[in-house]
Amino acid sequence: MTLEQKIALLAETIETDSKNLISTRSLDSLDEWDSLALISLIGMFSKSFGRNISVEKLREFKIVQDIIDEMHE
Repeated sequence: MTLEQKIALLAETIETDSKNLISTRSLDSLDEWDSLALISLIGMFSKSFGRNISVEKLREFKIVQDIIDEMHE
């Protein structure tokens, strides 16, 4: 999966414009970064990457790049 595909999938998952997802952007600065985004990301990781990821792990992420780095099979 290319970087562009990962960003598009992340944008779709948390319901934001992909232009908002600059790699160094703080997740806390995104209006969409809330408990629903965390639940959506858990589903996305399971469906798209066949991996279970915990809410605790997601809460460790600070910037967009942290999520992108975790998007692997």
